[in-house]
Amino acid sequence: MQALLLALSFWTGAFGVQRIAVLPFEDRTGFEGPWNIRVEIPRLLGERLGENPNYSVMPMDTVVAVLQKRAARYPRDTLMAIGRELDVDYLIVGTIEKFSLSRFMVGARMLGGYWSYSSTVKLKGQLVRAADGKVMGELKGEGNVADRDLGLSLLGRRPEKDRQFYGIGNLEFGSEEFRRTILGKALDEALAEIKAEVEKVLVPPKHTSRRALVVLVDGWTVYLNLGYEDGVEPGDRFGVYEEGEILRDPDTGEVLGRADPRKVGEIQVVVVKAPQLSKARLVRGKARKGPELRPE
Repeated sequence: MQALLLALSFWTGAFGVQRIAVLPFEDRTGFEGPWNIRVEIPRLLGERLGENPNYSVMPMDTVVAVLQKRAARYPRDTLMAIGRELDVDYLIVGTIEKFSLSRFMVGARMLGGYWSYSSTVKLKGQLVRAADGKVMGELKGEGNVADRDLGLSLLGRRPEKDRQFYGIGNLEFGSEEFRRTILGKALDEALAEIKAEVEKVLVPPKHTSRRALVVLVDGWTVYLNLGYEDGVEPGDRFGVYEEGEILRDPDTGEVLGRADPRKVGEIQVVVVKAPQLSKARLVRGKARKGPELRPE
């Protein structure tokens, strides 16, 4: 057991940027189109979430690669284990409940009539804290778009929008052209609702000027004198920084100052034990007596 007292500069937040991974969704629609919506819809959700400067979203290709590797080794995987390997704070899991594009015609097809088009996308999900597997929020998003400009069909000829209806599968999923279709617009609505639900839960941290200290290091375990009164939660991260090297004038030897601190490790809160006490784990690098801690 090794005691240490790591002085922090005035602590201004329990955490900074939230690290999020969106996992492939379960498809309950029976969709048989050209796109892998299990992966592509979560990919777009990650892109939307990444527009928020408070979030850092794991690339979908990385998520898929890690899941494929783990599936072979761990048939009964857990979200906590996945989150730890991905090195994220939160996971989003979900289902695709509806993903449809439909049309109907009023009138006789060979003589002339009107086509109308509609699309519905319905998504459900959960925001899960990776540190302990706790569900932080239920997520729902739904988009419904109807083309009220009815397409006219004369003497059996398809209107332009009908040709677009049949050709939508040739578009790149998520492209600007795709987003201009009614299916793309419905999906955007659903994703916007999911993003809004996430932002209600993962809000920027409250700030405090209380001086923070790490009071004990025991192997891979680190104890902080910050607790729930300070807004600390499981999953919050701190970087471990060593003081910069003392810089001297090469001619006179006079001390000029110090170089910038250098990050040497990172810790993550596992349990908030009391109003002013939390238990963390060393994620990478090292923690020893002396280095400064900064919220990540």
